[in-house]
Amino acid sequence: MAQDSLLSRLRGWLQTPAGTCVGIVAGLALMAGAVGIFVYGPSDADTEIDRLRAGGRQVWVFCRDCGYGGQMRVGVDEGFPVVCPKCHQKRAVQGYRCRNCKRIFELPDARQFTCPHCNTLHGGG
Repeated sequence: MAQDSLLSRLRGWLQTPAGTCVGIVAGLALMAGAVGIFVYGPSDADTEIDRLRAGGRQVWVFCRDCGYGGQMRVGVDEGFPVVCPKCHQKRAVQGYRCRNCKRIFELPDARQFTCPHCNTLHGGG
């Protein structure tokens, strides 16, 4: 019963000029806030990009100092050379794993190249 009287008083007040102005301003503020969240809020794509960037990428690496070849996780924004997981020197460059002999070597700049271990042709098209 107390709710009915409170709601009826609120309804009556909203019909006055002051109540109407406050109602319009509050409605506009809510709509502006919703538009702001929709336009400027984080999207699913942004959170997915942030998740991927934080996780890095799994790549083949080859160390020019100790000859280590293997996979490691490298930050998306991180450039080569990176710190080698074996000798801890910043000499590990992007590697390539031969599909024939399975050995890892430094990825050449050329589009088409041969494995230095078994001479299998890679790349090209």
